[in-house]
Amino acid sequence: MEVERCWSHRILPIVLLLLLLTGCTGERVRVEVPPKVPTEGIKTIAILEFTNESEDPGLAREMESVLIDYFRDRGQFTFIERHRLQNVLGYRSLRTSSPRGLQELGSELGVDAFIIASATYYLEDINVEPPRRYTAGPKGEDSYWLSRQVTTVIVEMVARVVDARSGMIIYSKSTEGRGENYQNIRFPNWPGSQLQPPPFQFIPRPNRADVYSTRREAIRSAVTFFAQDFYPTYKYVRVED
Repeated sequence: MEVERCWSHRILPIVLLLLLLTGCTGERVRVEVPPKVPTEGIKTIAILEFTNESEDPGLAREMESVLIDYFRDRGQFTFIERHRLQNVLGYRSLRTSSPRGLQELGSELGVDAFIIASATYYLEDINVEPPRRYTAGPKGEDSYWLSRQVTTVIVEMVARVVDARSGMIIYSKSTEGRGENYQNIRFPNWPGSQLQPPPFQFIPRPNRADVYSTRREAIRSAVTFFAQDFYPTYKYVRVED
């Protein structure tokens, strides 16, 4: 009996805690949060060709391509094919068009909204860190010298959503995307038992092997920060009994 009484004293606080968590504080339910972009009534969108204000000549085109792929993968909206858009636009410049001009173009294309965007910034940095000595094994018999190359790419874009019916901007956002990649560089020609770091001539020069993948990561990040605002998000809230 003494044993049973001891166990009951331990279990009772746990039961009370569970009752507090489930009964008194309510149940958690998943609710939908509307998209940040006012998408009501928007089904068909035309993405106008990105302008490039950065120092990288291909950045705008890559951002545009990633944005189109993002929407295509997630569905919900219909997009005007690029060749049809170019045929209609001809040599007209929508960057300086009036709201009236955008209304007329929207009616001509049969779209509900435009996305007008610009690539505004590009930074690429490759840095080789100073060598460091690493020791492994119980007696340090596996010591070696290692350096690390860090490849960083930062891009920025500005995008606006224009209602084709009014020709007015209904949403705008500036985003930054960052990509980083790390490459370890081991020094097999410098013994790990040596306490002094490898001389300067042993340290390799920075290489651009990781720039492409890092660049894609940065572009995808910047585009996603904008495009995700077209879709609802979800969160859990507590509902009181």
